[in-house]
Amino acid sequence: MKTTSIIIFFLFISLVSGWSFQFEEMKNPDSPSSRMYKKVHQALGAGKYALAEAQLDSTLTLAKKERDSLNLSAAYEGLVEMNFLNNKFSKAKGYAYAAIDLFKYTGDSLRLSLMHSRVAAIEMQNGNFKKARDFLEKGKIYLVNEQKTNPFYVNYTEWNRFYKNIGKPDSSIYYLLLLSDKISLEDTVRLCHTYSELGKTFLAVNNEERSLEFSDKALALITSNKYKLSRAKIETIKANTLINLQRYKEAETLLQTDYAILNNPRLKKHKENKNILKAKIALAKSDYEKAEHILANIDQSVYKEYSLPLIRINILSGKIALAKGQLKNVAAILNKTKSQLHKVNHLNIERSYHALASNYFYQIGDYKNASKSLLAKEMLQDSLYKVQRMNIAQNLEAKYKRDQQDQKIATMSIREELNQARLTQQRWLIIGALFLAAIFAGLFFKFSQQNKKIKEQNNVISKALAEKEILLKEIHHRVKNNLQVISSLLGLQSRKIKDKAALNAINEGRTRVQSMSLIHQNLYKENNLTGIEIKNYLEKLCNNLFATYNISNEQISLETNIEDIILDVDSIVPIGLILNELITNALKHAFPNNTPGTISIDISKNDEGLLMTVSDNGIGIKSDDPFNESDSFGYHLIKAFQRKLNADLDISGTNGTSISMLIRNYKIAA
Repeated sequence: MKTTSIIIFFLFISLVSGWSFQFEEMKNPDSPSSRMYKKVHQALGAGKYALAEAQLDSTLTLAKKERDSLNLSAAYEGLVEMNFLNNKFSKAKGYAYAAIDLFKYTGDSLRLSLMHSRVAAIEMQNGNFKKARDFLEKGKIYLVNEQKTNPFYVNYTEWNRFYKNIGKPDSSIYYLLLLSDKISLEDTVRLCHTYSELGKTFLAVNNEERSLEFSDKALALITSNKYKLSRAKIETIKANTLINLQRYKEAETLLQTDYAILNNPRLKKHKENKNILKAKIALAKSDYEKAEHILANIDQSVYKEYSLPLIRINILSGKIALAKGQLKNVAAILNKTKSQLHKVNHLNIERSYHALASNYFYQIGDYKNASKSLLAKEMLQDSLYKVQRMNIAQNLEAKYKRDQQDQKIATMSIREELNQARLTQQRWLIIGALFLAAIFAGLFFKFSQQNKKIKEQNNVISKALAEKEILLKEIHHRVKNNLQVISSLLGLQSRKIKDKAALNAINEGRTRVQSMSLIHQNLYKENNLTGIEIKNYLEKLCNNLFATYNISNEQISLETNIEDIILDVDSIVPIGLILNELITNALKHAFPNNTPGTISIDISKNDEGLLMTVSDNGIGIKSDDPFNESDSFGYHLIKAFQRKLNADLDISGTNGTSISMLIRNYKIAA
């Protein structure tokens, strides 16, 4: 009652006399408000949060009475945070607006930025993203002349959350990268959190390489055992990335780390996240019973409704049900998940959903919906690729702006030094100095004009080259997609074919399409748009062929001895198709009745040309020249490319089959 009377009294005085609070800048450590604020810290340290909130209210009242702006600021900030953490967003926003009015009066731009960022976070919690953006923009304006890292950290972190919520991971990555440049290397806690967020966001757009890079950077900063929860969270991100890269053993090692801190009921969600990844590994290894058991024992009540982990659980359950032929369960899971997708904005999750839907519709013979889902999946894959490309462009733009700013500062410093030096010269040198300065200025102007012209020409050339490179990558990307669609259509067609010869012909045609698709995939993903690294290409080609004919490495092993050679596109296409035919022939005919064996591939460069040998230790061949005696399309294809490449062909059928080709007409990529 007394406190209320004091406030009413001050309001009455201000209305009648026009008097307003004139806050003191200095805080008195022995004042009642300062003593009360110390009690707040003691209550927080003891975990008495309700008492701390009541004491903050008292601090607020006392600081108003004492006209102490610093304690009043601290009280407002504490009350905003306390109510925000307790999900009392309306009350938190009321205190935040009052704090903003105070900070405008005191001219505290740092606190203005922080408080606008906090209001943005409140608006995001309420689903008001337009208002959140407005407050974030205002918070960023107050950072113009700010040197401290904290307001940048808060504002950029909220920008990251904002763009994640509206489904724009490219912009989210942009702000996180800006923040990583802004944070001091000594500020390991904030730097670790920023690297962790980058690892998580790059994973969301399927950029596993950058995700691993930033996850490892974050883990390297955790040197103390007291940050076990942070380490567990980052290791979960890294494990998820390793699973995507099919590095299951490394992922399992990370997930086996048992932190006692995760047994805390308040942190059970993080423990269940690890269990979701364990189920994902079991599914990848086709251990459906184990995966199903893990998912069944996950406590889904720890997650909010429509959260990403719940959708991941549904999609994993759908994949297991599909693998076990439980099609009714798959249909129910798809319907349930579809209603959840519109609540989240996550390209990778949507892509996984459409992949599951496509496979389900194929199983039930609904090819129309299967094609729609397949197309939706491919479009989302394109979107993920564009996010990565856009992120690269934004990084370059940000670097360019920083370089411009550094250049301006350096130029201003140089001019200031020249001015100081000129003022200290003796009078009798003034005329000579001015004369020399005039000459220098003329030369400098002429040089600047020439340099400017050269830069403009270089910029035009660079821009044209960049545009051509982007267009060329886009062409290769689209060709790859079209070839993949053709391969998928051939796969669909093969399911309906009963004739064994026709089925073999379809499968052979599909492997040829895949071999060309791999070439275009490598071209748009690598920096060299005119050449392919043959070792990497051949590894992917062999993996595809083994998967197509359902052959495991335990049944037929593969040995390779391949030089690091980058071949021109015109050379790699016929060579790739020849290798496809020779390896396919060995897989189909060299080891009948599931006989184990080995296929060897040797590629080297010598003075005569490119020597390529595919051999096996199978049953061998009877004819010395099967290419002229057989009507096989594959053999005719090899003979045609032999002539095109000006190659010598040598065949040996003893102790297995060995086919060597010395290619003279080939090009190394520039």
